[in-house]
Order: sequence, then C-alpha cells, then structure tokens
Amino acid sequence: KMRELLILIWILSISCATKQVVRNEIVDQSAVTQEPGKCYYSIRNNEVDEWAFRSPVLLEIEAPVYVKKMKSFEVSELLAQNPNQSTISILTRKAHVVYRFGMSQLEELNYKGDTGYAYCIIEKPPAYKGFHKDSLLTDYIEVEIIEIVKPSGIKYFEIAEKPETIKENQLYLPSGKWSAERALVYGTNCPPNIYLRVKKALIERGFDLDDTNKVDKRMKEALEQFQKQNNLPVGQLDFATLKLLGVK
Repeated sequence: KMRELLILIWILSISCATKQVVRNEIVDQSAVTQEPGKCYYSIRNNEVDEWAFRSPVLLEIEAPVYVKKMKSFEVSELLAQNPNQSTISILTRKAHVVYRFGMSQLEELNYKGDTGYAYCIIEKPPAYKGFHKDSLLTDYIEVEIIEIVKPSGIKYFEIAEKPETIKENQLYLPSGKWSAERALVYGTNCPPNIYLRVKKALIERGFDLDDTNKVDKRMKEALEQFQKQNNLPVGQLDFATLKLLGVK
C-alpha cells in the first residue's frame, strides 16, 4: 500500500507540474522612463504595421513589503532639534510609490481595439506621528516605524499559454501587435475639450473636420495621417503628437 501511495503522489505531482505556466521574466525595452504620479498604457491592434509583435505576456504588479518596528527616541534630543516648535513630528514611514492597474483610465481613451492595459504609479507621501512637548514627560518614547523593505514594482513574464487562474495583481496580455508603453496624456486630470482642441489644430493644418468635441472615424484618420506625415507613433494621442500640434 505504501508503494501504491508513493506512485499516486508521483502521478499527482507530474499532473500538477504540467499545469504550471512557465514564466520567463523579460524587460520591456519599449517602456518609457517611468515617473511617479503618471499612468502608462499600451494597446493591441494587429492592423497597425508600425507596432511590434510580441508573444503572450503576464503582467504582474508587486505590492510593497512593509515591516513594523518599534524605535526608541531620546526626548532631550528631540527637544533640542525642535527648540522653537510646540509639537514634534517623527517620521514613521518614508515617501514611496505603489503600482496599480488603471483600466478605468484606459477606458477614457475611447479606444475601440480588442485589448489593452494601463497602470499608474501612485505617490504615497511620508507619514509622521506628532507629539506635543507638554506630553513628553519621560526620558524616552517608543514609536512604531514602518520600514519599506521591498518597493512596489511591475514585472513582465513571457509565457507559453494563458494561466488557468489570473490573480488580482496580474493581467494576461495575448500575443499580437502592441504599441510601445506611453504616458496617458488625458483622462480625469485632462481638460474636457481636449478633442476639440486637437480637431482645431488639425483643421488649421488643412484637414477637413467638423469643430465638435467628438471622436469619429474622420478625426482618427486625420490624426493617423498627421502622425505618419511627421514620423510619429501612429494610432495614439501621445505627448509628441500634442506637442507638434501645439496643444498644451
């Protein structure tokens, strides 16, 4: 019976191993220099010749790892460092960034392609704990400090097949022609008349368009033609296109 049990365990281990998706971590060479406070996106469109083909990718966001520690502070030293203040602030957590998927921002692009992704780099301000000087009646105080031992980040894994389970911190990106990652230039923080301003800039350059704040096929075709004429990435409203159009 023991032999049969070992054989069963071996069979189960092999069957489970075959279901594991082999992940090969890669570096997205097309990614722009990332800046805190911005969102970045990429979309797939197999009809755009200028975009590069890539194999299936699993996009994974790593949350920051925090460790809580108690730290002792000498009261006399704290008072000496802040002689003219009635309160004393102790830094309990440094400023840092957190990566998060921003699919709602991607939806605001009004893109009609089959798939895409977006992520944002959220700035977390430093955290402090304040003490009034009159409350510091002992020689030492104990304060809980949150140390960031591993920062948040985003990773790319080239995979052979779609995983059976996609975690909340993961996105599966099918193979196809994908645009380079670019910063989102409009969305919740963008003026609502952005399309109208782009249209007016295109009209000034000789394109036959109406002056309504509406995205239609004619505007898309005019924008793509303008981008091709100026050797710009085609199919997206990015910083380079807005700059050349004179739209701030």
